[in-house]
Amino acid sequence: MSTLTITPTPFQTVFDDAGAIVSGALVYTYLAGTSTPATTYADVNGATPNANPIVADSAGRYTAFLAPGTSYKFLYETAAGATLRTADNIGGVPANSAGVDVVGTAGEALTAGQAVYLSDGSGSKTAGDWYKADNTNAYSSTTNLVGVVTADIASGATGTVRLQGSVTGFSSLSIGSTYYVGTGGSVVTTQPAVNTRRIGWADTTSSVVVQPEATSPVSSQTIDGPTGSDPFLAWALAGTTKAKVWYDHTNALLTLGSGTALSGLTVDPVTGYVQNLIAGALLDVSTSAAGQIKFPATSNLSSNANTIDAYAANQTWTPVASALTVSSGSATLTGTYLRVGRLIFWTLKIAPPAGQTTSSAGGTTNVTGLPVTPANDTVAPCVDDGLVSHGNALLGGADYAYPGYLYTPTWTTVASVVELSGVYQVANGS
Repeated sequence: MSTLTITPTPFQTVFDDAGAIVSGALVYTYLAGTSTPATTYADVNGATPNANPIVADSAGRYTAFLAPGTSYKFLYETAAGATLRTADNIGGVPANSAGVDVVGTAGEALTAGQAVYLSDGSGSKTAGDWYKADNTNAYSSTTNLVGVVTADIASGATGTVRLQGSVTGFSSLSIGSTYYVGTGGSVVTTQPAVNTRRIGWADTTSSVVVQPEATSPVSSQTIDGPTGSDPFLAWALAGTTKAKVWYDHTNALLTLGSGTALSGLTVDPVTGYVQNLIAGALLDVSTSAAGQIKFPATSNLSSNANTIDAYAANQTWTPVASALTVSSGSATLTGTYLRVGRLIFWTLKIAPPAGQTTSSAGGTTNVTGLPVTPANDTVAPCVDDGLVSHGNALLGGADYAYPGYLYTPTWTTVASVVELSGVYQVANGS
């Protein structure tokens, strides 16, 4: 099958409705669908902008090079300014459709053939500029857009970055081999141990077909998987043996190099994030960088009695008192709590106005507003700032006549802050 194409028209000619050539025709160019002037060029390098309007020669001919990816509106007039016609949404066609290119600004001096990445601002770089790709960091290899520069670009200048297609100018490549992001913009055949990002494959000894793999949702190693699996994750230790781990999109499983599924792991098939982990032995986080387990701000409550589903520290609740006697004015009630799984550790402080006192009638005075209703009745000690004990309060559970009501003990004309505290358990899933 032939691979040649017919020559395109090297120049355009303006005709009127009768088919007559329009000498000295005026050609105005705008961005498609607007009245915003758009620049065209007299040369293929875009070095010489055309005037706007372009003035056709005596034979009605003119030349206009267009920017690929930009759509234009053309307005044609006679030399006297009479409108002939308007043509809208005229797209600029790339000279070579074999590559997908973008024009970018170099954040540092770049050399033809170097792998580069589009910065998101990480590493004190300028967001939106292109820098040498480097597998030392995830942000410069696995998590941002990567490509290859086709020609040298000075720092601060603009140039072409090929995102997909063939790039020439290399030497001594191994035909058919996979090439990865190396260090300092290099393109290497040896798969890095960390932050692996494929750039493409060598189709000749001097050219690479650029087709970077998609960015990973995790900043870890991406490895070409066995048959039936997709590139995904990292290294795992099975005892003292280091094994490669892949993500099997078909079955939403993490697998070892042998294809054996990692028991107890389920994975989101879209994001690739691990959704569930069932540990068959000790789950040890003591060797991690932070040694922490983070819970969501909104708890994902479980009905399983053996599941820790929530943690919230430094929380407050709003106490509401009934039948509390204050000598004058209103008492200030403050409630705080800590939640760990199904356990609520709570405190309540009742402060009278300055120079005043509070009194409570046991069995009558009560406080509501605790964050979660207790599963069972509990008692809570009550003391004041003078370390005088006033006995125990009763906190009603779910089976009590007044669940969630805190009935205070009796105290009379106490001028200091009275504090109650305790811990109670909530029902599964509450």
